[in-house]
Amino acid sequence: MGVHRVPMTWPRVDTPIDDVQAAHDYAVGADPVAEAFGAWMRTCTRAGWVAAVDVEVVGVGAAGGRVTAEPVRARWSVPAYRAAAMDGVAVQAADTDNATPRKPVRLLPMDFDLVDTGDLMLSGRDAVIMREHVRLAGDGSAEIDASVTPGRHVRSVGEDIQAGKLVLPVGHRIRPVDVAALAAAGHTIPRPAPACCGRCANRGRGAAGRRGAGARRGTRY
Repeated sequence: MGVHRVPMTWPRVDTPIDDVQAAHDYAVGADPVAEAFGAWMRTCTRAGWVAAVDVEVVGVGAAGGRVTAEPVRARWSVPAYRAAAMDGVAVQAADTDNATPRKPVRLLPMDFDLVDTGDLMLSGRDAVIMREHVRLAGDGSAEIDASVTPGRHVRSVGEDIQAGKLVLPVGHRIRPVDVAALAAAGHTIPRPAPACCGRCANRGRGAAGRRGAGARRGTRY
């Protein structure tokens, strides 16, 4: 199969070219829409246009679909405490040594706490035994048939998000899952803001402060 060669078309000598990159794009057949938009933006910039962002305060539930106007960082860690990662009993791992189905270990009531996923791990508890390996007795004790190591089935502080770390970058369109992340990280009142992109185009029409047709919506925290 032969190679099909497409002749390169260069701009006419009277075509204004801003820079080498623009000339290259023209030569290789750049997207005309993108080319026109780029030329318009360069014209706006040369005219002194600077994007401006206003602030509008809304609840987390109204943040979906907006675009972040600046980076958003976590106000606190997620989780903010040591949390159980399984339903079962919170224990001191050392108390479970050598527990097996054939030779279970009995724990006294003061040696364990019943926990559900997400519950706070109290001081002195460093592991969770899953419910499937626990049998509760009528006297309040528990029989376990599996041993655990420290940290087993325990979520550490900041395992998902650490306080001060980036949650959403600037220019990010907020999805439903992002709304949940923002709320979890302490942003209970996000502040979406529309940013004007059409100010330059409206010059001379008495509409310097109005939002143009290309306005996008941003969120600042």
